[in-house]
Amino acid sequence: GAVITDSKGSNAKPVTEAVTTAADRIVATDPPSTNKPSGNVSPEVKKGPTLTIPKGIEAKAGEEFTFKIEVSDNPGFHGLIVWLDINEKYFDLVSFKSGDPDSSNYEDSDVYNYLEFTEYTKEGSKDLKTLIMMYFDMNVKQLTGDVTYATITLKVKEGTPAGEYDLAFDTVQDADRAQGNTAETVDGKTIIVPLKNTYVNGSVIVK
Repeated sequence: GAVITDSKGSNAKPVTEAVTTAADRIVATDPPSTNKPSGNVSPEVKKGPTLTIPKGIEAKAGEEFTFKIEVSDNPGFHGLIVWLDINEKYFDLVSFKSGDPDSSNYEDSDVYNYLEFTEYTKEGSKDLKTLIMMYFDMNVKQLTGDVTYATITLKVKEGTPAGEYDLAFDTVQDADRAQGNTAETVDGKTIIVPLKNTYVNGSVIVK
């Protein structure tokens, strides 16, 4: 497979819940080891974009807060998948919006029109909801440059202890899976090239 495995994550393995410590790790994965692309899919894997969640967002128990997943260092892609973990022991999902609803051309943007998401609870997980977000343009039009991938609003549950909590990407997406696709023209033919992305976690500080 070049881009994306089952978008509902049916083959995902259980993972442990996100820790409630400062989020400062960067997840950069190795190329898919078991994929054996053929035909118009390149055996090479290129460096993909960086996806970042902001750190140090502040909120109080009972309050809502909104953050954006930003794409930078983007070489271009027509397919991109992101898994985001939400610890339901401390947070509720209020809303999800593809792209940046604050932009002037929001409903005309590619991200608004080509990104979908689904909620998923992995077997064996506890207090953990995963948002699986998938951008895919079947016309293989490349989305380039910096862009807001998604805008997410969470609510801090009443009684949540003060402290810093991870807003973390789920590393299940890194295991033997392409994280996105770009396209190149070689000898007059369009070749699909898998991408290896970099994921930078963020955090929220509950006062």
